[in-house]
This record gives sequence, C-alpha cells and structure tokens, in this order.
Amino acid sequence: MEETHRLSFINRWLTFWIFLAIGAWIAIGFFAPVVTILITGLHVGTTSLPIDVWLILMMYSPLALEVHFQHSAACWKIVLDSGITMSYISSYGEI
Repeated sequence: MEETHRLSFINRWLTFWIFLAIGAWIAIGFFAPVVTILITGLHVGTTSLPIDVWLILMMYSPLALEVHFQHSAACWKIVLDSGITMSYISSYGEI
C-alpha cells in the first residue's frame, strides 16, 4: 500500500495567504500612505531595495534547503541547451 503525503496547513492554504498579504498591503497603502512613501524612497539607482530583499528571502529557502546538488549537472545542461536553442531561434529572424 502506498503512503500518501498530505500537504501542511500553510501549503494547503497558500493561495489564501497570498491574497491576505496582498489585501494587507493594499490596506496599509490606503490607510497609511506615509508607509508607501517611505518604501518608495528605498531605491538605489533603479533598484528597489525592499523588492530585492523580499525576493532573496523568498528564494533562499527553496533553493538552499531543497536542492539536490548531485543532480545539478544535469539541470545546468538542460538550462544551457535550452538557452542556446532559444538564442538561435530568436536570432533566426534577424539573419
């Protein structure tokens, strides 16, 4: 008999948490516009620091905790092959 794995509470309700976070940020922007001004001011050149920090935090755990490095060579081969193929296809119209 196969063992079935059930998703955790957070993973089962992930869509809800995302919409809750979106709603919370919309409410903060509506009821406390000074927060929006402060966050908008956190730029270095054209780079938004809050977005950079948030993306690093979001990507760190899946990349660092669930990567099976023994398979990384095969993954890079697929990425490079598809990149070369897409470059060839995209440049085909310019020749």
